[in-house]
Amino acid sequence: HGEKQSKTLPEQQEYVVASVAEVGPVTARSLLEQFGSVEAVMTATHDELCAVDGIGDVTADRIRSVVGGTYDP
Repeated sequence: HGEKQSKTLPEQQEYVVASVAEVGPVTARSLLEQFGSVEAVMTATHDELCAVDGIGDVTADRIRSVVGGTYDP
């Protein structure tokens, strides 16, 4: 996340979703196309995430744990 370049809104949205481990740019685009927003991706249930092509249990679990897990440094 060190780069400071001007990006379009869709590029920024893809970047945010792709920053979750197990999610790359292609998967981020698929998730955003399915759910329509970063917020909708991040609040989707495990089963809703798994319904997207390219998303399996591991990726869905990772997204849910990053979004819903308690911060404990």
